[in-house]
Amino acid sequence: MEPPIYNGKIHPNEYVKKMRVYCNFRQITNEQEILKFAIMMIDSTINIPENINSFDTLINALKNHISFTVFKNSCKRKLQAIKYISEYEGDNTVNFVTDFRTLCRDAEITNIEEQKKYLINALPYHFFKNEFVKHEDANSTDELIRTFEEIVSDYSRIIRNGSIIALRHVSTGKYLSSCDKEYPHSNQQYQDHNQYHN
Repeated sequence: MEPPIYNGKIHPNEYVKKMRVYCNFRQITNEQEILKFAIMMIDSTINIPENINSFDTLINALKNHISFTVFKNSCKRKLQAIKYISEYEGDNTVNFVTDFRTLCRDAEITNIEEQKKYLINALPYHFFKNEFVKHEDANSTDELIRTFEEIVSDYSRIIRNGSIIALRHVSTGKYLSSCDKEYPHSNQQYQDHNQYHN
């Protein structure tokens, strides 16, 4: 397991979390040793103050550096560009949700209304957007994703062009056939019906 390096490509909170996992794996438990190690593994192009004495001050120092502003703005641009593609069209909903949540976290977007705008912008069809607008009650990211999953589930049951369906007669339980078979009795009834009305 390689030690994590902070170079501005991940969120400072994630860097500290990875550093703690690494040190725990290496059985380094002293907080000051972990902090010193975390400071040493910061890329030399990122200047931080020398008086850092806690992880909170380290995270704040990393967030105040221009590299974090670039990182955060890049995540917002990715959120603007992200598009949901359903499994029906060859993508994966789990990957989309994971990417969406990660980008919101990295861009530090915690406001549900702002997250909702990004999510609605990522939806490809009017069906999704119209259904999503009906659900205004999401108060957390989890509720937002739950609503999204319900809409995706409903969408998967819609009959679309190219869908294969089976029709079954309710009382007999037999399936409707589309073969070119002629039924003499039915044709006779049809002819009788036409003669009667003509």
